[in-house]
Amino acid sequence: MDEDVSQTLRVLRGHLNELVPAADTAEVDRQVAGLLRESDDERLFGQLTTLYGAVPGLEAWVSSVLADPLHRPPAAQDRAVRGVDRPPGDGEPVDADRFGCPERDYIWYRLSVAMPVPRCPTHDRVLIRED
Repeated sequence: MDEDVSQTLRVLRGHLNELVPAADTAEVDRQVAGLLRESDDERLFGQLTTLYGAVPGLEAWVSSVLADPLHRPPAAQDRAVRGVDRPPGDGEPVDADRFGCPERDYIWYRLSVAMPVPRCPTHDRVLIRED
């Protein structure tokens, strides 16, 4: 699987509750976890296209993450560009803290130190801060 797509799917899992109705979140998460195990890019593309059709707005969200060199979710991209807490001047985007499952199937970005770090929904393991 393409590394950019893999990173994007790992990030997606942490944001499904924002993109999918609560009743469908667990099922879509199961599908995304299955996509992460897929090694055939042609099959992966077909399954991802089916998922796009089932979840309105998902294709745009995924495209946004793929276009970002740091593979940040749109909320983190927006904060880095338009953040209210940015001082005046030219400055550079501030990276959100990135956490990942040791099993490499889940990524989550902490936009504020006040946000508690969740556990991996697949393995129930503590997420590790990644550099």
